[in-house]
Amino acid sequence: MKNYVTPPIDLRAIEEILGDADVIAITEHIAMFISEFEALLQDLKAAMEQNNRQIIRDAAHAAKSASVYVGATGLSDLLRNIEKQAPETDFSLLKGSLPVIDEEFESIRVFYSAYANNV
Repeated sequence: MKNYVTPPIDLRAIEEILGDADVIAITEHIAMFISEFEALLQDLKAAMEQNNRQIIRDAAHAAKSASVYVGATGLSDLLRNIEKQAPETDFSLLKGSLPVIDEEFESIRVFYSAYANNV
């Protein structure tokens, strides 16, 4: 498994959430997050295309909550910023956050792949 300076997912946070350190349960939890987050990310992107501040805020909030539940602190911080900035920030700046979110999500997928292959 690739050695991360700071992994994109906090496995201890997942253990606390699940109340279990079983690697199979953790692997399934991360897989479920990835599947669900893909839809949440598409919702956020669609909201950005609509230039609808309330929907952007709501979509960012939902995606942030999901990322907290899997210990993806970097991703949740990015989404928290969008959630806070949605009411007033220029749409082009909000949309400029999407590539960074995509990159962070991809790092979670890579991490998961490496983690799952070592189970």
